[in-house]
Amino acid sequence: MQACPLKNCPVVQFPKHSASGKIHGRKQEYAAMNLAKASEEERLNVCKKYYIGGWFFLPWLWIINFFWFLPYAWQGSDPKLRRMTIISGIGGAVWIIIMAVWVSEYQKNRVKWGADGDALTANYPKGEE
Repeated sequence: MQACPLKNCPVVQFPKHSASGKIHGRKQEYAAMNLAKASEEERLNVCKKYYIGGWFFLPWLWIINFFWFLPYAWQGSDPKLRRMTIISGIGGAVWIIIMAVWVSEYQKNRVKWGADGDALTANYPKGEE
């Protein structure tokens, strides 16, 4: 097994598939990180990357960050990790609320909006005429 660029993470090998799903026999490597075995510095580094990524309109990174690092946020760890975990959770929740409100408003008002409502969709459902 090859060494991973990160400390304490094994390299997992999966078979490479073609578009038809056939296995070519070659192995493609993916790094797998075990947060329990990672040092506090490595955890803080990964948490920071996901936290910063969430600010670039990628809310799923905040949601993942929150759930991954929640157990470590209160184990006497770095206050930065705790702060980034809490802000990630709040940011992810805000995005979920915004998306839920938008989807419900769109579903209720699409027909009323007429052509403008139809133009906002990707599949162009047939509305009332």
